Amino acid sequence: TPGSDAGAWGQILNDYLSTTHKQDGSLKDNVVGTAQLQDNSISASQLQDNSVGSSQLQDNAITTIQLADDTVTESNLSPEVVDKLNSAGVSSVATLTGDITSPDLVDALETDLRLQYAPVAGSNLTASGEDSWAEGRGATASGNNSHAEGFETTASGNYGAHAEGYRTTADSSNGYGAHAEGLQTISNGGVGSHAEGTLTTASGSGSHAEGNGTIASGGFSHTEGSGTKAESFATHAEGMSTTASDTASHAEGMQVIANGTAAHAEGMNTTASSVAAHAEGYQTIASGPYSHAEGYSTIASGTMSHAKGSGTRALEYISYAEGSSVTAFRSYESARGAGGVVQQAFIPAASGIASQAAPSHVAVSGIITIPVHGGITRGKVTVMTEDGTISWDITFSANNNATTYATRATGTVTILASVGTASTTYGSSAITWTVTGNSTGQVIITPSAAPPARRVWCELLQLGSVAQTKPA
Repeated sequence: TPGSDAGAWGQILNDYLSTTHKQDGSLKDNVVGTAQLQDNSISASQLQDNSVGSSQLQDNAITTIQLADDTVTESNLSPEVVDKLNSAGVSSVATLTGDITSPDLVDALETDLRLQYAPVAGSNLTASGEDSWAEGRGATASGNNSHAEGFETTASGNYGAHAEGYRTTADSSNGYGAHAEGLQTISNGGVGSHAEGTLTTASGSGSHAEGNGTIASGGFSHTEGSGTKAESFATHAEGMSTTASDTASHAEGMQVIANGTAAHAEGMNTTASSVAAHAEGYQTIASGPYSHAEGYSTIASGTMSHAKGSGTRALEYISYAEGSSVTAFRSYESARGAGGVVQQAFIPAASGIASQAAPSHVAVSGIITIPVHGGITRGKVTVMTEDGTISWDITFSANNNATTYATRATGTVTILASVGTASTTYGSSAITWTVTGNSTGQVIITPSAAPPARRVWCELLQLGSVAQTKPA
């Protein structure tokens, strides 16, 4: 009240102001509360930027009741608050009108889920199958649930075709799940064919081709390497230019062929061409059923025959040849040695009529017939009764004037010498043996009387003086 406090007004005023102000004239902390503000009394126009901070206000001192509508704008807020508000990420909210019933919702979902995707990031893309996807450049996904990616790839046919890479083709027309990847690969077999690498083709159901230029055309076949082919059911070709062409055959190495059922060829230039035949090494041939050729240029052409070494031939039933350039041309014959020098053969004589296939003995007459090579042959023949009580050992030296194996059956055999043909008593009978040669390349051993049930074993030592060509 002016004039009522003469002489003391200045002190009274300072005491009053000091209750809310600091010495520098600024407001003390927490001096303005909601009780000191009328509704809508402070608007944005009355506040300088950053003029009232949290340190000057009590907690909850200013609420929406004290602020007029639209009085605080973005320009009055700190940059940190503005950034947080602008980063919320909500651009728009779709508004649905009308009622959506359950059948309508189901139909809408079924329609929307049959999507064809053609991403913006690419060019010349086609995704025309249900739930298909195309990405890259020039990719086409025309099959249902198909996927094409890369450059000019194609995924077509039924369900699950997948093509990726460069100009690959996955065609599930014959099944589903074809997969092609790499460079110009083709997967067009039945269920689950797979081609990968470069220029490979998987055209059988469940087939797999990998590497370069390989073809897996048999069901569940597998090729790998370069230029390999698996052409039948469950075949496997690996290496370079190998072919497995019969059921469950296997070819591995370089330029080998397995074209018998369950045949196996390995190495280089080998061929296994019969049931369960096995050829390994270099230029070996296993052409007899269950035969085995191994080594270098060996041939096993008899059933269950076996040739190993170099240039050996096992040509008849269960024959066996080993060494160098030796030939087992008789059934059950085991031949070994070096064909250019000498060859040793062991053969049991079969019971039956005479033939060029194997030594034989005739039960009724007891006559033993032994086909021999061209050239000189020295032989030892052991004849033993079935009970083993009596045996005869007959040796001979013979010459077949044939010049090759191939002409041995037309050569004439001359007996040079024979030993052990003297009489041997069996029971009350004395049996003597006569050794002769014939004009069909055979040694004939004839008893004076037929011994009873017998076993005959031959051991032949043959000079390698004739050409080692395949017998006729």
